Amino acid sequence: MDMHHRGPSTAITELQGTAEQGRLVLAEVLDRIEAAFPAAARRHRLGPGAWLVPLGAGGNGSMLIAIAPACRPRDRGNAQLVLSATLLNCTEVGEADAARALGCLEGVPFTVFETDSFATQLPLLAGLPEQVPDKPLGKCGVVLVGHLLSDLVVQAQTLIALGARPEAMTVLKKDYPYKLRQRVEAHLAGLGIAVLPLSDAETALRRHAARVAEPSVVIDDGGQVLAALTRLAPELLPWFRGLVEQSVSGVEGLDDADGDADADSDADTNTGTNTGTNTGTNTGTNTGTGTDGHADVDTAADTAADGAADTADGAALVRLPPSLPLSLPVFSAARSAVKRGIEAHWIAESVVRSIRDLLPGESFDEASALVVGYGTVGAQVAAVLRGQRMRVAVHDTGWRKLVAAHEAGFLTAPDLAALLDGHRPTLIVSATGRTSLGGEDLDFLPGDCFIASVSGCGSEIDVRGLAERAERVEEVARVGVRYTLANGPVTVLADVLQVPSSRGDRGPVRQSDLTMAVLAWGACTLARPGHGFSAGHDVARTDAAIVESGLVERYYRLYGPDC
Repeated sequence: MDMHHRGPSTAITELQGTAEQGRLVLAEVLDRIEAAFPAAARRHRLGPGAWLVPLGAGGNGSMLIAIAPACRPRDRGNAQLVLSATLLNCTEVGEADAARALGCLEGVPFTVFETDSFATQLPLLAGLPEQVPDKPLGKCGVVLVGHLLSDLVVQAQTLIALGARPEAMTVLKKDYPYKLRQRVEAHLAGLGIAVLPLSDAETALRRHAARVAEPSVVIDDGGQVLAALTRLAPELLPWFRGLVEQSVSGVEGLDDADGDADADSDADTNTGTNTGTNTGTNTGTNTGTGTDGHADVDTAADTAADGAADTADGAALVRLPPSLPLSLPVFSAARSAVKRGIEAHWIAESVVRSIRDLLPGESFDEASALVVGYGTVGAQVAAVLRGQRMRVAVHDTGWRKLVAAHEAGFLTAPDLAALLDGHRPTLIVSATGRTSLGGEDLDFLPGDCFIASVSGCGSEIDVRGLAERAERVEEVARVGVRYTLANGPVTVLADVLQVPSSRGDRGPVRQSDLTMAVLAWGACTLARPGHGFSAGHDVARTDAAIVESGLVERYYRLYGPDC
């Protein structure tokens, strides 16, 4: 059931909380209505939690608004409340005024009951302040890029508990149409945090710098912030202490400037905070109550691929020009051993499942497959494909990984063209995080094959080279783009982790919990003087800092075999 329902003359918002918390929400909504309609000051109390609110002078239209426990006994046990409004004398209220009045019920902040429930499902993140008594964020600002999902509320409240001052915080929002987005934004604003669109990162960063006197740390998701600072507002760089990056699509954009890309980098899809497959509409149950009776964290865990392409608000992956070197320390959570390790198998299963959802008419049974890149994720993709009765070959440019694939029983070759020509794969999955299929190798693509990119960032496949070789290019609805080459048609699939799974599967929230705790720890690390990070990436120091945090041990104790 949805958190908010609205018609031309009614609006209903479902929430959780005690009777007193419900009264506080109702009082806030009444204040909103009065601010929009001065006549509402003459409201009349009809009974406990029920009011008749005039909207115009002379009784021209009114609204009946009430909050009450849910009618169903099973919902009452979960502290389910229903806030409702009905317009009376609708013909006397203009369409615009009706929409404005009913809109006052949207975007109500979460109750304490709800935020406590969210925090309960992210114990590692929520418990971090107990492990960090020095509150290192107290002497700096914070810029946080995030999805408007309920785990962002827990993340923001944790950062505040770590010393961050709400008035020195800015959230750059990715405006995907999540069901809870209005409530999340209202809650953050209620805490005193500025919420601005990521699509205009430059303006947001300038406003943040003008408002916050101290240098800031950034928790980025997709490489947008540093790119905006370096290209559009370089004079602001001295006001930032460092950056925590959580997605490899973002790290990849920074690599071009840093000149220190990991040649054996694996693909990543920003799923440390994303545990479901979603294309902008949240497929989780966002009612505040999960099917197991526990509060349902509408986490960025529900957006497995939204961060993969990082195209919210039209903000595509931005790379820094090579002439602009990285000038800030980067806590590279994206490439940390912890983040890559806990996500790999789930990412692989999600990728293969999404490919099958895109191509329901293809059985792939006993068909040939080629995985390009045998890193953490690529190895899992190869294993999943083999487990589904495909004949799998592996290519990697690193000898160590090529040997590992060979020892695992896969057909391997150091020459990609040779594998394409000899193995003739029906399915090719690129899992490198950077362009791995291009140039002359494109001439060896067999006909009637499908190509998928795990990272979804659009750079793993040289689509321009495909287009130059193609006799015809056509978009295939809900599948991808087909290039008709000399050897036959080659179809590049849509971003496989942006395809909503027909099964509506959700990944483990525990992955989101650990990853978000690592991000907060990274921000604390960079906020401290003498943190030891120099400008650019330092994955080894990032891994050492995560080990020092004790988060991995606590993760195991929380979610390990005895749980």
